[in-house]
Amino acid sequence: MDKNRFTTALYWILLVVAAIVAYKLGGLWVAEQPTASSAPRTIDFQLDGGVTSAWDIPPFYLEDTEGNLHQLSDWKGKVIMLNFWATWCPPCKYEIPEFIEYQNEYGVNGLQIIGIGIDDPDKVKNFTRTLEINYPVLLTTSSEIMSKWGNSNQVLPYTVIIDREGQIRYIHRGQLSKLSFEHEIKPIILE
Repeated sequence: MDKNRFTTALYWILLVVAAIVAYKLGGLWVAEQPTASSAPRTIDFQLDGGVTSAWDIPPFYLEDTEGNLHQLSDWKGKVIMLNFWATWCPPCKYEIPEFIEYQNEYGVNGLQIIGIGIDDPDKVKNFTRTLEINYPVLLTTSSEIMSKWGNSNQVLPYTVIIDREGQIRYIHRGQLSKLSFEHEIKPIILE
């Protein structure tokens, strides 16, 4: 086999291997996007130790952008959309305007979005003010908080849906699409 054929064959083999690896890794980073025909589903979900209820996870106490201390149980009885994000994360920035819309539209139905900005507090405060975020944003500089919520890889953005009874019903790694919201989250809000 001459050198050009060998180089071409090696190129194609590496390209195929790279495509397979990218496909396999893609499943680790982004939740499967539902199709238009997908039916809403309830996920039988457990965190480490078999935890299925948000109220069984050790509570966190975090300040909001106004300096008020909060814990998740402040919003018991609501459908909680707990979103972990950072100002340096482009997909996080892209989904926040849609979250503002969801809070406006579905807040009356019991939806409570709670952002957890894992970043420099001043950057999160400025970003929150600039985008006029209409839901509570809590501050932390440590991404370790996500491990308790099933995200030991600390992928951002990361969203956890908790129903009115405190059951963890859906987890989404990566940017949340409108289609995912419509098929996975909206049915929980309207239950």
